Amino acid sequence: GAFAPLFLGAFTVALFTAVGGMVCAAGVPLSHTAGYLAVGAIATGSFVPGLAFRLAGLRLPPLPSSAGELQEGIEPFEAERVRVRARLADAYATGCSAALGLVLAGCVTALLTGPASDGWPAPVLGVALGVLLLLHTRTVGGAWQRLLLAVPGAYALALVACTEAVGTGLPGRLEVTGVLTVAAAAAMIAAWTVPGRRLVPYWGRAADILHSLAALVLLPLALLLAGVFGTLRGIWG
Repeated sequence: GAFAPLFLGAFTVALFTAVGGMVCAAGVPLSHTAGYLAVGAIATGSFVPGLAFRLAGLRLPPLPSSAGELQEGIEPFEAERVRVRARLADAYATGCSAALGLVLAGCVTALLTGPASDGWPAPVLGVALGVLLLLHTRTVGGAWQRLLLAVPGAYALALVACTEAVGTGLPGRLEVTGVLTVAAAAAMIAAWTVPGRRLVPYWGRAADILHSLAALVLLPLALLLAGVFGTLRGIWG
């Protein structure tokens, strides 16, 4: 139905909330739980396009494995049916993106402001999450889906800056304010000038590499935050 994407998003948020509550009830600190849930939400996001495609009732025929199969499954589909299914798939993807964005915003908040969030792993993990979400918007087609990923990404970076500035004096806070102001101005200028322009390919390649690195460091940072590496080092001497 029309409300199916909404229910899917609500179910996703409820599922992550329930899992986080059970993990915290087992004695795991809130910031550690937030790190695990953030990694899980990022991993879940990789399945959103395929899940939305299938829930909308769209199917891709298997690739032909021989010359004879090239003539199989070539009947055209009804255009209106494909348009309706495509809009439904977009709605499912938007609902999932909204749910995961909300989950990630909550995880970042708990990660950086909750108990046992002292030390450098928590802010570094927050920066990695923010950078990953902002760069991931390059691979998303829908405008709403991009916005729903960009907002928690920008929020993560801003919250890291604010929490780090709280522990410093007035000069440090002024520096953070200046950096945020310059970053906001650069983002606005890029939003006005970049769309419609052809960029040099190596900028896209650099963004791809940074995107991959941000994804690769998430799990090690979450494990480091939880003290897993320290425990293993103690076990193995």
